[in-house]
Amino acid sequence: MGISILLGAIRDSYDRALLLTRDSDLVPAIQIVKQQTPNKEIVVVSPEWDPKPSDLIRAAGGRGQYRAIKSLHIERSLLPPEVSDPLGRIVATRPEVYDPPTDCSSGP
Repeated sequence: MGISILLGAIRDSYDRALLLTRDSDLVPAIQIVKQQTPNKEIVVVSPEWDPKPSDLIRAAGGRGQYRAIKSLHIERSLLPPEVSDPLGRIVATRPEVYDPPTDCSSGP
């Protein structure tokens, strides 16, 4: 992903990159993007219940470059527990591992 972020910046493929990750291995790529293309905005996005990825946030430019994904956002984007065809037959079931988190708040 680091190479993609860097190439995209150099090729002027984006103005703002949203990184949905906590992978600190991306710090060097982010730093190069910020040095070589300072007009590019990098925003780090991660779940609110995880510790903030401070190394990524610093590399991206500081606290203003961080957004939290709330539990409610994840819940709203999930498939329903069961998906039915037009005849009402269940054609897919969401794996339990993809159920909404139960150990964190789901406030707005």
